[in-house]
Amino acid sequence: MSDYEGYNKELEDYARELQEKIDKIESKPNYFSRPPSPPQTQNAIVEWQLNLDKELELIHHQIRGHVLKRNEKTNTFEWAKPDDPEQELLNEKGAQEVEKIIRNYLNKNTLLSDYKEEQIMERVKQFAHRLRRFIYMNYEDFGLTSYYKQKHFEMIVMNVVDMVESAYMRAKDGGERQSLTTIRQIIQSESVESARPIPPMMAQQKQGFFGRIFGR
Repeated sequence: MSDYEGYNKELEDYARELQEKIDKIESKPNYFSRPPSPPQTQNAIVEWQLNLDKELELIHHQIRGHVLKRNEKTNTFEWAKPDDPEQELLNEKGAQEVEKIIRNYLNKNTLLSDYKEEQIMERVKQFAHRLRRFIYMNYEDFGLTSYYKQKHFEMIVMNVVDMVESAYMRAKDGGERQSLTTIRQIIQSESVESARPIPPMMAQQKQGFFGRIFGR
């Protein structure tokens, strides 16, 4: 393909893309109407990004020793108690106490904070130490009364600490806030661009111009 043909093809692609945008704008009724308010999609994306329900649900099941089992009726996997009661880890009292502590760390305030890496490492270290000590000091009340349950004690702590560390790392140098700011800017920019009116006469002129060039 020659340089001229390549340039002509590039111009044709650009014209087609521009024409599609014009057609899309022309199809909107009452171009003089007031531009719509920012889409609800922005709030939905922000809520989704800051939602930690899945992490909290996973911890909810892990610290109780729940396992995934297939539901034959729906052909899906669902959390359930293990067949052997001995494989259940924390009892309900212990699980709820641990969950209360975790919710103080896995929340929107943590994600939207601004921490240096040294601060994060120190906070996670303190959390791991306090959680381990809290469970150890209450192991009988929390149902860790068998060898099987006690040998899974460290695994419970490790899984929880890993999730808390991940949440703090999202706040490293205000990274989560910067990410949300970027998302808002992109959505608002797209919303303004799509709502910007173009007079029908101008659209017709553009359509006629490109039509003459490419036989539209």
